Amino acid sequence: CGSPNYYSYITHMNKVITLEKDNLDEYMDLENLIVAYTRPGCGGCLKIHPHLHKLDDKYTVVISDINKYPRSTLFKTDGINFVPTFGLFNKGSYIREISQLDIKNTLT
Repeated sequence: CGSPNYYSYITHMNKVITLEKDNLDEYMDLENLIVAYTRPGCGGCLKIHPHLHKLDDKYTVVISDINKYPRSTLFKTDGINFVPTFGLFNKGSYIREISQLDIKNTLT
């Protein structure tokens, strides 16, 4: 049994999910889904990560490492030009790109 993994506890409570396999499509039917497209070693990705846990409860955030799961980028129809990039989806439809400022200030 043992003690729960602290990071997993925080991730679950704040509706922030880090993909462990190439299954973004399983989350696409959610309302108010934010997909955070990241890459290992990305300084901006590391800096914005704590803000993802502070978003309003109506959002579910899925973090996708585009090096591990490049298929996940196909859902963002206007492409990924840099990381981190954030896409807002609603029930499978791509709505718009979200800026880091939106993540830090507007959506909390």
